[in-house]
Amino acid sequence: MKNIKNRWLGIAIAPFALAFLAMAQPALANDYSGNCADFPNLPGGGTFDGNGTVTITDTGSCTLGQSVTASGDISITAPGSITTQALTSSGGNVTVDGGGSVITGAVSSGLNTNLKGTSVTSGAITSDWGVQVEATSGTLTLNTVTSNNNNSSFGGNILLTATGNIGVGNVKNNGTTTTAGIEIRANTGGAATTFNIGGGGANGSGILNVSSTTGGGTNPYYMPNGIYVTNGASGNITVSSMASLLVTSSGSRSGILILDARNGTLTLPTGVLSSDGSGANGAGLITLLAGTITTVNGTVISASQTTSGYQHGINIAATTINLAGATGL
Repeated sequence: MKNIKNRWLGIAIAPFALAFLAMAQPALANDYSGNCADFPNLPGGGTFDGNGTVTITDTGSCTLGQSVTASGDISITAPGSITTQALTSSGGNVTVDGGGSVITGAVSSGLNTNLKGTSVTSGAITSDWGVQVEATSGTLTLNTVTSNNNNSSFGGNILLTATGNIGVGNVKNNGTTTTAGIEIRANTGGAATTFNIGGGGANGSGILNVSSTTGGGTNPYYMPNGIYVTNGASGNITVSSMASLLVTSSGSRSGILILDARNGTLTLPTGVLSSDGSGANGAGLITLLAGTITTVNGTVISASQTTSGYQHGINIAATTINLAGATGL
């Protein structure tokens, strides 16, 4: 009887043990596909657990009252306006495409970040690859933008473009062995508004910084990184501080810097606008384009190197160049 009783107890306990083990199993990956109103509820029951992709498609406007975190891609599209909290993809792309305005919290992407709307307002953007933000008929109001450029096959470029003003904090592209670029195209609709580099505000930026830890090799023409800024058809560009434009790298040859004020005025402050070669690394290339270029006492433009074998230099094209101070340009 004793043996039978023990066996019966073992059989009775087993289902409870199995049930407990089932409850302790890690959640399986799932994907969310639906509209804004239903997120994070899954059609078959349960909620999105973050281990998968998020695809949100709406027929009107979309407002998300909670942040979205996913291991895969996050894609949100709507023909109207889109408003979200923080968007975080640890291993995928983050894409927000609205037919109206787009407003997001902080955005973090393990691959690429692509935000597009009539106007775009965003918290800090961090991407391991590239970043593209576009305002099709309005302005960009952005916090900091950073590309970690972790892709070994191609560079993680940053492209900011708007028909109206662009206001952004510090923009940094951390290059490794691949190319890294920052391109800003403000007021493509033609408005003649001054873009202030280093001054911030509604139409300007903080520090624009590209760097490469390695790269360039011995090719005399190859430059691993660069910055390009243009502003409208005749919009002015003012540089508040030369330290706001950084294309000199300690680990590679320096990059390309292009400031294109089109038919407007490019104003430079005192200090050194540099694409010098660091140590034995080659120098880069500085190109300044404008209807009028205005300098102050102590304005210096430099692309020098102590080594040889690298093409480098300075190009200046303008109808008028205004020199000021004892040393001029």
